[in-house]
Amino acid sequence: MNSATTLSPRQTAIMQALVDGKTTKEIASLMALSSVTVRKHINKAKKKLGAKTHDHAIALAVARGDVTVMIESPTLKLVI
Repeated sequence: MNSATTLSPRQTAIMQALVDGKTTKEIASLMALSSVTVRKHINKAKKKLGAKTHDHAIALAVARGDVTVMIESPTLKLVI
């Protein structure tokens, strides 16, 4: 991947928070950013990933290994 398609550390952190189920408002609060700034980071990440929607961006980030999905149940713990 080149720098034009590599997510910045902040973009990666925000995408991971989205994967973890956080809302834009929750991410802004956790990272001491405004919601507008969080949305700008998401939009830049979407552009780098070539995604049209948040869900598509999340799927691409997971597929590329930029973020991980953790699924837990009482009997199983799975990290994708």
